[in-house]
Amino acid sequence: MNEAKKCLHFFASERRNGDLLVANRRDSLTDLNPDTIFMLIFIYMNKIKDIYWITVLFLLPILLLYTGVIPMEYLRFVLFAFVLVTVWLVRREHWSLRELGIRKDNLVKLIPAYAIFTAIGVIVIILAAKVMGIGTIDNWAGSSHLLFWFIPISVAQEFIFRGYYLTKLKSVYKSPIMAISLNVVVFAVMHIIYPNPLFTLLVGAISGLGFAMIYYYKPNLILISISHTILNFVAVYYCFFGQ
Repeated sequence: MNEAKKCLHFFASERRNGDLLVANRRDSLTDLNPDTIFMLIFIYMNKIKDIYWITVLFLLPILLLYTGVIPMEYLRFVLFAFVLVTVWLVRREHWSLRELGIRKDNLVKLIPAYAIFTAIGVIVIILAAKVMGIGTIDNWAGSSHLLFWFIPISVAQEFIFRGYYLTKLKSVYKSPIMAISLNVVVFAVMHIIYPNPLFTLLVGAISGLGFAMIYYYKPNLILISISHTILNFVAVYYCFFGQ
């Protein structure tokens, strides 16, 4: 096996499979010469650079919304642009549906885990609302967010932050702590655009940690999107993101 094939074999062993990253690094590295190892380090640094620019790309519109450069009236257009950019990144990198977490093979098996996770989330939201004296939204039947927007917004967020971004982090950082932490930080920062930004930042961090952890170990974009939709509905109903 020549060095180019060894290099390809090394990265093929790390290909995302939707469950765990298969990494036979020790076995592969023992067969590589110093030049090939240098090449692998160079490629790895490029992957780190990709993560950096993708993170900046995701954070910049949020900061522009927060500072008022982009009016909040354009929030849904920004989210739509996020989705388009993510679709472009996915197509550029030739991801499969399985790599995005759109899977049937583990769907039934993971339903109990996601059901328990969602039930705990609902209970925590309701108890937190009671403890903090937060009431429910006024005229919820007339809320466009509750009636129409919370479903596409929740699905879009999971597609962007778990289906793509967390999987991308997972392919670069072998440490779950590093991948999950970066995902949580970016997801939490997204929530500073809502009223009472410190509070919504905390809510985003806690919920983001839950979403990231369950998706990291039990990846299914369909189930995480359903869970996020339910929890988003309950959180908005209890005014966690303002009236």
